[in-house]
Amino acid sequence: MSCRRSITLGAALFLLSAAAHALPITFSFSSTVSDVTPPLAGIAAVGDTIRGTFTFDPTALSAPSDAPGMRAIYPEAGATLTLTVGDYTARATGFYITILNDWIADGVFLGDRFIVATTAESQIDAPTVGEYAFGTFSLAVIDPTGTMLDSAAIPTDTSPFEGRSYDSAVHLGFQKPLFLNAFLGAGVRAEDVTLGTVPEPNTIALLGVSLFSLCLATRRRIPAPALPLA
Repeated sequence: MSCRRSITLGAALFLLSAAAHALPITFSFSSTVSDVTPPLAGIAAVGDTIRGTFTFDPTALSAPSDAPGMRAIYPEAGATLTLTVGDYTARATGFYITILNDWIADGVFLGDRFIVATTAESQIDAPTVGEYAFGTFSLAVIDPTGTMLDSAAIPTDTSPFEGRSYDSAVHLGFQKPLFLNAFLGAGVRAEDVTLGTVPEPNTIALLGVSLFSLCLATRRRIPAPALPLA
């Protein structure tokens, strides 16, 4: 392999590695509806599937952490969230991620928890259902044994959630205004959450560059046939 080809391949692989760590990460999720309050029967039924994605920056640590290494809240990590159940689609901008690693509260060991949830500051884009407006989203994966997570850092892939059955749920909250600051709530609950990683477009593009460079680096030139001596 020539020096020039080695440099080309090395540069491409370096760019791919750097981009993989710098880009935001997108997780996909799916879960099975287990409960629907009557006002929302028009959008979901027991047995339906809730699907969606959420994108976040794993480096956005802003942690009012009262137990360093065990609990971290990332209120600025979440960028976008999209979910669909049946023909109903909701989108949100801004959410927080909470990581509980070997969490102990009031002397009780609660294990590990990975929580994604909207806040009062989240920007919601979703149609109303009758008089009920979409208000909140939460996703939780819970391991009471405390073996799911190794630290309070946000996982950059879904490997911590694979290979075992954890307690997990998605909840969609809706509310109907009554008077002043009083609301009537309704919700959709789903269980058995499956998480997956969605490659970012730039990462896919850089992977293509790297593979192309690899092809160039490994291609061998076929020598021309020798001319017969006079």
